[in-house]
Amino acid sequence: MAYNDKTTHPALTDEIVDFYNLLYPNTPITAEQKELLIEGSTLLDKLFKGDCVIAVAAAKKDASLCQSALYQEDLINLCFYQISLMSGDKSLCSEIKDEKLSAHCLAEPPAPKDESKPRLSPIEKIKNFLHANY
Repeated sequence: MAYNDKTTHPALTDEIVDFYNLLYPNTPITAEQKELLIEGSTLLDKLFKGDCVIAVAAAKKDASLCQSALYQEDLINLCFYQISLMSGDKSLCSEIKDEKLSAHCLAEPPAPKDESKPRLSPIEKIKNFLHANY
């Protein structure tokens, strides 16, 4: 069977914790910690899928990918934001459901005509925005 984002990574994490506990019985990972690790592995899969879709959508400047391939509102919002940054299309800002991110999108200056000037990448801008606002 192929990789399944809902079962494969959690099952591997479960087995890895069991193996760790077998090797290190004096410092075992508790059942509660194991559940947190399994949950984290599932969340990582969702995050990486979102990053990939957002990168492709931004590179193609194709906003239809945001809603057709992503299922979490926060990832959809980031997708529209990044495409707006890459394309300069401010109309995409109105598609963003998060009010702070939408306002930030609208306030973002247009891309400089002179590409020799240093500019933060869209991912760096998103990270800075999230760090400052959440």
